[in-house]
Formats: sequence, structure tokens, C-alpha cells
Amino acid sequence: MKKVITLFFVMVLAIGLLLPMASVAANTEGDPLVLTLYAGQDIDVGTVSVWDDGSNLYVKYVTTGGWVMTETHLEVATSLDGFPLTKKGYPIPGHFTYSADHNPAVDEYEVVIDITGFTAGPELLIAAHAAVEKLSGPIVGTIASGAGTDDVLVIPESTTADQP
Repeated sequence: MKKVITLFFVMVLAIGLLLPMASVAANTEGDPLVLTLYAGQDIDVGTVSVWDDGSNLYVKYVTTGGWVMTETHLEVATSLDGFPLTKKGYPIPGHFTYSADHNPAVDEYEVVIDITGFTAGPELLIAAHAAVEKLSGPIVGTIASGAGTDDVLVIPESTTADQP
């Protein structure tokens, strides 16, 4: 049974951004619903893709540009009553059913949910959340040590040494 995905929240822990409601017909792996994953209000850190095959719902988080995920949280329900919400009506990601800590951090993560047990209806409501971090570039340097010593000196490439 195909479901219509009518509500999709993408939130990033840093600010807790909610995307506007998106209405789409049932999507396939070849043609998923793809939404931008934002940090803050306008920092594009990747995408969240959603599709189903009639039996399973697939939600795939992918970060780009040096961003990685340290946590992912996902909730799926047939009504807003199925979501853990604050008194003001905002989702509580830490209470979502499908949660994962990523240590080490990941740049891609997929959740597969059996949707055959959901009450028959035309739609599923989905809330997706990711805690993200920006990786710095690799530290490139020279390692030097002397014979007969346990001391190791790391000289980053950006540092210049005085020449005798």
C-alpha cells in the first residue's frame, strides 16, 4: 500500500529549524522526495531523501561540505497525536522512536521502517532530525623524534622554524 508523505520536518540540533510542509505523491527510490537539510536558517548541510516501496519507508540522511551527523532521530505517525510534542506543538527529537548516536560521526545514514503495520490511511507524517558538526580539514604536519627519547614533536606545516 503506497502512502502519501504530506508532512516532513527537517531539524538540525544547532537551531531546531522546521521546514515548511511538503505534499508529494508516493515516491520511489528512483524518484525520492528530497529536501535540503539545514543548520541554522540557511546553511545547507546536505539532504534528507524519503521514499517507500509499499511495505517499507526509507529515510536517507546525507551530509555534504564537510558536515557530519552525530545523532539522527526520526518519527513516523499517521497523525500529530503520534508525535512527542512540546506544549507549544514542536517535535521533541530526543523522544523520537527511531534514534541513533553516531560515534564516529557519519555523512550518510538510512532508516528503513516497516509501514505495513500502520493503520490504513492516505498519509504518513514524518519528522526527521539530525545533530550535525562541521569537520575541519586534516591536520598536516611533520613528526620528528630523536634517537633514545620518547618525546615526539609535531610541527604543523603552517609553522615556520627558525633556521640557524
